[in-house]
Parts: sequence; C-alpha cells; structure tokens
Amino acid sequence: MAKDEVSSTQMKKYFDMPESKFFTMMDKAHPKWKVKSTLISKKKDYALQQAKRNTDWMTPSLIKQTVTSDISAGGILRSGKNKGKVKMTNNSKKTVYIPGNKKSLTNYYKKQKEAEYKWLVSRGKLKGLTTYDWSSWGELFTKFHGGYGSSDAITTTGIKGYEKGTIYCLINALAKAHHGVKFDASDKRCLNYWGLKNVKPVEEIKKSAKKKTTTKKKTVRRVRKAPAKKKTTRRKK
Repeated sequence: MAKDEVSSTQMKKYFDMPESKFFTMMDKAHPKWKVKSTLISKKKDYALQQAKRNTDWMTPSLIKQTVTSDISAGGILRSGKNKGKVKMTNNSKKTVYIPGNKKSLTNYYKKQKEAEYKWLVSRGKLKGLTTYDWSSWGELFTKFHGGYGSSDAITTTGIKGYEKGTIYCLINALAKAHHGVKFDASDKRCLNYWGLKNVKPVEEIKKSAKKKTTTKKKTVRRVRKAPAKKKTTRRKK
C-alpha cells in the first residue's frame, strides 16, 4: 500500500542537499527515470529563456534615453586627465572612463547587453548539474544587476516560466516517487514541465513488475488419435 506522505525530517534532508547531489542520487537509485540526462538537456533551454528575459528590457530606445541622460546630467568630466569622459562604475566594481559622446556611450551599453546575454547562455553549457545550484547563478546578480532581481533564480523561477516547474516542486515530486507516495496533479504537471515522463512512485513500479513476472500456465491440448483400421483379409476360394 502506498504511503500518504514523506516525513518532514526526510524532506528537510533532501532540501538541504545541493540540488545536483540530490538529482545524482535519484539517477543512481532509479536509472529508468533518466533524471540526470533529462535535466542536463533542459539546462540550455532554461539558460536561453533567462538570457532573453534579462536582456530584452534594454531596448534601443532605452539605451538612447540612458545615453542622453548621462550626457545632460553633467556626467562629463571638465578637468583632469579624463577630461571630456564619463565615469562609469559597473556592477563588478570596475571603474571605466568612456568618451562623453553619444556614439561611445551607445556602444558601451550595447556591449554590456551582449556580454550579459552571452554569460547567461553559457550557464546552460556547463557540464554536470552544477547550474541547478543557487551558488552558480548568484554571480549573475553581482555582475550585472548589483544584487537585484533575485526572482530570476532558478530555484524560484520554473523551467516553463514563473512558478511553472520550479526546483522546489521537482525535488518534492522526485522524493514522493522515491518513497512510494502517490502523486497529485501538481506533481505530474511539474515532472512534465521538466520532461521527466518515466518517473512513477515506487509502489506503482513494483505492481507493474509483478504483473510482468506472473505468467499463465500453458494448457497442453491433447489430440486424440483416431483408432487404427483393421486389415481385412479375403479368403481364396
């Protein structure tokens, strides 16, 4: 009989584990689920989604507006060795001086956007499952957004969009299956988002395995042979 739920102590243990370690453990325990290979194939999809989402906001009109603001706000230095330049301190705390004209400033913002997009896409090309750990994505916020935009973390944003197939629901569903707890609709939905269609609770796997092993006895049908014909001998007159 299937269990009602996984204990809170056990679930806490799973959620405290690094995500990649948990997924590797599930993959070894249930090779037929193909957890690791499926999740690796989904990494690139997620990275492309995040790259697009985090750079689309910087449109050409917004760049133009930002450049105009930089020049008109009195950002151009009037004296010193960097006279005529604008002091730019990006989020990696590196100070650069850009010529204070529209062309140079526009190119600077375009390059920033391009660099951010390339960096995000590269997250999907890393080996193993390390990109599913928060620490691997944390660098994004200090490098480009100065620590803001934590809702973009893979731990809270689902593979199919906000709150659709999150890491939390994925671990929860896999833990249920591992302990033989019956799925609900949200568990099935989450696993489908991640492409894990082979995952089933252990109890269901055992039942299906029993059905395959119990084979019906073959009934041997006996065919009755027809009685042999008696030879008739004619007497000679």
